[in-house]
Amino acid sequence: MEEREGERINIDQENEILFSDLFELEDLQGLQDLFAETNGVASVITTIDGVPITQPSNFTRFCSKVIRKTEEGCANCYKSDAILGRHHPEGPIVRPCLSGGLWDAGASITVGGKHIASWLIGQVRNDEVNEQSMLQYADEIGANRIEFMQALNEVPIMSVEKFQNISKLLFAFVNELSEKAYSNAQLKIQKEKLHESEQTLQYVLQGSQLGYWDWNLQTGEVKRNDRWAEMLGYKIDDIEFSVKQWIDFVHPEDREMALKSINDQLAGLSPMHRIEYRMQTKQGAYIWVLDQAQAVKWDNEGKVIRMSGTHTDVNVRKLAEIELNYEQHFTKVLLDSLPGIFYLYTYPELKLVRWNKNHETIFGYSPEEFSGMSVRNWRNNDAKESILIAMEEIISRGDLTFETFLYTKGYEAIPFILSAIRFESKGKTYIMGVGFDNTIRKKAERDLLQAKYRAEDSDRIKTAFLQNMSHEIRTPMNSIMGFASLLSEEEEKTTVNSYSDIIYKNAEQLLHVIDDIVLYSQLQNRQFTFIPKEFDVNLLIDDIKQSFNLPEYKNGVELKTELLANNPLTIYSDYDKIRQVLTNLVSNAFKYTFNGTVTLGIYSNENEQLFFVKDTGMGIPSDEIKHIFDRFYRANNAKKGLISGTGLGLSIVKELVDLLKGKIWVESDEGKGSCFYFSLPVL
Repeated sequence: MEEREGERINIDQENEILFSDLFELEDLQGLQDLFAETNGVASVITTIDGVPITQPSNFTRFCSKVIRKTEEGCANCYKSDAILGRHHPEGPIVRPCLSGGLWDAGASITVGGKHIASWLIGQVRNDEVNEQSMLQYADEIGANRIEFMQALNEVPIMSVEKFQNISKLLFAFVNELSEKAYSNAQLKIQKEKLHESEQTLQYVLQGSQLGYWDWNLQTGEVKRNDRWAEMLGYKIDDIEFSVKQWIDFVHPEDREMALKSINDQLAGLSPMHRIEYRMQTKQGAYIWVLDQAQAVKWDNEGKVIRMSGTHTDVNVRKLAEIELNYEQHFTKVLLDSLPGIFYLYTYPELKLVRWNKNHETIFGYSPEEFSGMSVRNWRNNDAKESILIAMEEIISRGDLTFETFLYTKGYEAIPFILSAIRFESKGKTYIMGVGFDNTIRKKAERDLLQAKYRAEDSDRIKTAFLQNMSHEIRTPMNSIMGFASLLSEEEEKTTVNSYSDIIYKNAEQLLHVIDDIVLYSQLQNRQFTFIPKEFDVNLLIDDIKQSFNLPEYKNGVELKTELLANNPLTIYSDYDKIRQVLTNLVSNAFKYTFNGTVTLGIYSNENEQLFFVKDTGMGIPSDEIKHIFDRFYRANNAKKGLISGTGLGLSIVKELVDLLKGKIWVESDEGKGSCFYFSLPVL
């Protein structure tokens, strides 16, 4: 057995430790010495490479001073030790030494299934040693024969059986020692890992400025590091080892949610306790902290008995976040208060990334549908093409205001006036703008244009009316003045009577013109009121018929009436205004009928009374019917001077029927006649 020094060994692939880390070498040396002394054997513990770890115990002079002093004898010892030191978990290796024939044995020290050392014993002989053979071996290795034999005689004598028993005892002892070594190794490794982990944790906590806390739920004690206290302006010695003090530090408004978060983690309802809340500093102010923790230890019943976590000072970030949220809220409220739409598109993607509430309301899309919507995906090609051209112009010019049609989700076209600018932010290009529904303005423009046309038409009509009034007034007035001047020169009674009759008729015609003008003026100024009363409609129609029973209305035209079967028929309405309407309609029918009939009548049911005046006159051209009730309007025949009139008669009728809450219309066939109807509700 060779004497060598100890070295570093590997217990597994991840952990390399010294043999001295597994055993107390001093204690092990004592055990080795005691084993050698007690059993009368030499002993040494070596690495698997044969390097001695312990000092040799009870080595004989024969081996150490005689054989190993020769080159060949020492080489044979090495070979023998190598065989004895092999890993052999089944039992001890027992065999004669290759160098002197003495009995030796070896037992493997195994830790965690790995051979890490060998315990070698031996240097004993039995009674059967052949001296002649020994002397021959002394000659072979070049040893002194006398010294060789003297040293050999000093070697303890032991039976092979006894030595084998001692070897078995060693193997059992080594196995027990190996188990202890393995436990020591594992404990050593765990201690080193724990120490390394704790050191790493401290480095991390210090480097990241994290406050650390560890809560023992069984004792109620909470341990914290210096940084935990420093965040709040305290020293660690000022901090109590209690949960209560932590609760006292938490802002009153945040306590409930902070406690709930911890209790949810303890109950297994959440994977982690993670929450931001405010804590009061020593100066009385509040700072925001991020508290993160998890349960790390449980008892046999699965109840959490330990929880660990960290505090991060997030005050600067949180205050900035609150300020940003305020600014974002302010911006949103501002944009949502705009009367029109707001939009922000990326360029060149042309994707919508910001909009206001009106954008959703007007176009009918949800926020999810709007998000990332691209102009290039619009369904209406006309609107898409218009916007794409406009956006390229905005990029080129920098800004643009233009009008276009935009389409809702329901495909309704809405006229918009849009104004947008191009701007850059963080290396990206955007198009931002506002838009306003142009429907009202467009309608106002159309209404203004129509009003302009109506005003121009009204001016033309008024001009024609004044010209006509001038004609309608001058014609009878000239006749009155002319024949009045002739009366003084005539003595013939027949001629005087004729002149007087002409003057009377023209004066009457002039009076009708004036009456129409006054009546229309009163209607326009709302000087008429609705004055209902009960009266017999059949008597009214008969009365109107009698008023037209004059020679001037009998020139080839007959006035007929169609009365209701039930006589009398009493209705409740404004008698005078109904009479005025019917009188004007009958008078107008006689004016445009040169032969045939004019029929005045009424139909009645439980909901309404329907009056009508029908004639067989010249009728009304279809293109003039829609204007027939317009003020100052005169049909073509009247315009040509064939029929006299002011153009107010039918417009007066329309105003009166409206005052009576009724409706009026006409049906006509040019060249065959017309029928005017007006209905009144039953009151």
